[in-house]
Amino acid sequence: MWRLMAHRTDLGILVAYCSLEGAEPHVDPDFGVQVAWDIPLLDNYPWVKLRNISLHPVVGKFLGLINPGVWRLIRARKFDAVVMFTGYICATFWMALAAAKLSGVPILFGTDAHDISPRDDHAWKTKIKKYLWPRLFRLADVVIAPSTGTVALMRSLNIPPERVVLMPYVVHNEWWIEQAARVDRTAVRPQRSCTIFLVEGEHSLRKLTRSTLQQAGHTVLEACDAAEALDVAKRTDSPIDLLLTDVVMPGMSGRVLADELITLRPGIKVIYMSDYTDGDVATHGVLQSGISFLPKPFTGEALIGRVDEILSISVLAGR
Repeated sequence: MWRLMAHRTDLGILVAYCSLEGAEPHVDPDFGVQVAWDIPLLDNYPWVKLRNISLHPVVGKFLGLINPGVWRLIRARKFDAVVMFTGYICATFWMALAAAKLSGVPILFGTDAHDISPRDDHAWKTKIKKYLWPRLFRLADVVIAPSTGTVALMRSLNIPPERVVLMPYVVHNEWWIEQAARVDRTAVRPQRSCTIFLVEGEHSLRKLTRSTLQQAGHTVLEACDAAEALDVAKRTDSPIDLLLTDVVMPGMSGRVLADELITLRPGIKVIYMSDYTDGDVATHGVLQSGISFLPKPFTGEALIGRVDEILSISVLAGR
């Protein structure tokens, strides 16, 4: 997105990174493996890295991002707008918000949430959100909504519709097409069909994903949640090559489910999928150790490409 914006002569942008997590290799705290994007994230647009003075630097916790430089940057530069992607859970968000308000600069921020219910099912959080969220999002001159679900959520919070902008997540398709053209697909794709265990709570998405995988020649086992998945895995004698699971599910999370299945079926590969993009979910590209992440929504081509990628790694490893 920043590269494309930088090409416009009518726009002057500066991206201030509070952390380079993902752009630089690091150990993901949720998965316990070293991760890094396999694409150049920092090329061809102006950016700066702001020093994080947190004693325990981490994305997704209030005291994990403390970047005093954001205050100085916003106060010193005459920006026409400030767009914030850190999330309100971080201290730096509030520094940037205060600096922009004092400077009289319009503020844009948003959320990918489409429901006020907390992801960990703690009812007390719902009561707090009902009180705080309307006040929080009224602080924005423009609320960025990546989906119609988020637009509906803002409407339920009585945020004026003229202050909510639908801005879906984007993919630099030209770059991916260029990279794909350099790959001999017949050489890297596995030459065998595999058994894939699909765990997804949304019926329509599960049905579509199953159909896509079957059309690619794979055998598909399926379950709607982690409890059913464990039951199916214990009852079937069929080999399972790959687990394709949602991350956030009622009861047991996708990560815990994967740990349980790896114990039952050593050597199983894992692809996590989710439509959440904040610190609760690792979205740092391809994970090592045979684990990968696929953000929702995804195309059939993206799904099969990711499955082929992971299974190719398995084949190359001699499994």
